[in-house]
Amino acid sequence: MNELPFRGKACWQISDTTNSSLHVIQSLTVEECIKATIVLLITIAVIVLNTLMIVVLHSKNYSRYLRDLPKILMTSLSLTDLAVGILVTPISLISIVKQCWPWSPTVCAIEALLIAALFHESTLSLLCIAIDRYICIIHPLRYHTLMTKKICYAMVSLSWFMSFSVYAILIYPNAEYRYDSNGIMSCEPFYEKKLIIILATTLFFIPPAFTLVYCYIKILRVAHRQIKNIQKCPSNAYSTIQGYDNIRKFNVKEKKKTYRILVTLGSISVGFLIAVTPWTLTELISSVWKVNLPSNVEFVVTWIAISNSFWNPILYGLLNKSFRSVAYELISRFLFKNCLTRIIANSFIFNNRFHNRNSSPNSGRVDFILPQTDGSV
Repeated sequence: MNELPFRGKACWQISDTTNSSLHVIQSLTVEECIKATIVLLITIAVIVLNTLMIVVLHSKNYSRYLRDLPKILMTSLSLTDLAVGILVTPISLISIVKQCWPWSPTVCAIEALLIAALFHESTLSLLCIAIDRYICIIHPLRYHTLMTKKICYAMVSLSWFMSFSVYAILIYPNAEYRYDSNGIMSCEPFYEKKLIIILATTLFFIPPAFTLVYCYIKILRVAHRQIKNIQKCPSNAYSTIQGYDNIRKFNVKEKKKTYRILVTLGSISVGFLIAVTPWTLTELISSVWKVNLPSNVEFVVTWIAISNSFWNPILYGLLNKSFRSVAYELISRFLFKNCLTRIIANSFIFNNRFHNRNSSPNSGRVDFILPQTDGSV
């Protein structure tokens, strides 16, 4: 078995008696139980909320509120976060419960790539959304030329390809990864050279962060100014034209709707920066200056960053009334359908038992009696 730079224990380094399931569960401390519960709740929230987000985005009732291009980009972001809840956080949960790394070095290498690539794919997805909205508001006449479906799909594909290919090049040639039992509770990239750490931070965090801030400040200012200009439109000869006032009100309404969507998307970006910046700084400090932070600090900072994977649906629901109403409608329909199906099934079982009990009172089992025929019609 190849050895890895473990920051903790691998399960094959522990005796079979110590590594038994019963012994592991009994030996969990209160702190480890709390950490396991937090990771479990985050995993459930990420999977459930991002699944709901994807379903609502592609529902017929919500299609009239969101155009195709933002829908594609938002779906890519939700799929990234959903992949974190399916492929990353459950591995951490198992590692916490077992108190060691239970799989081979190959799985460790794959997990290190997944956590790094998916984490920064979220950054690039938010960047693509910001660029799309920037072009839509700042250059509205050129929007349909600059942003087509082909270009949108190309942006999404390129962001996924860049995230995985760059980190594969950084991680795999020299096995730049480790198992960390303090923060992520799983395998993560670990670079020996400071230059690689600075390069990774520079490429995937600092430029996107500044671009997000610039784009949303710019487009919110322009959108706010456009709404004011429409509302202050002076009465002139054109105002006497029939329907002019209705057109003006419609334009104000559309601009306000666009403004609310921008506020929502901007809030998602701000939430991402708030959640991720402390983790990025701690990773940079601990790697470059070789400073070992307290394990609880690492855990809190790391899992606040990972929990951002379920912040997006919550922020979108809180700030977007249309999304909230469609989500509520879908959830109510799903629960009503399940309840109705269960009621019908229970009533059918009850009627069947009642019928059999009356037809064969002395029998303890259910018999289906078919009528005998003599061959005649």
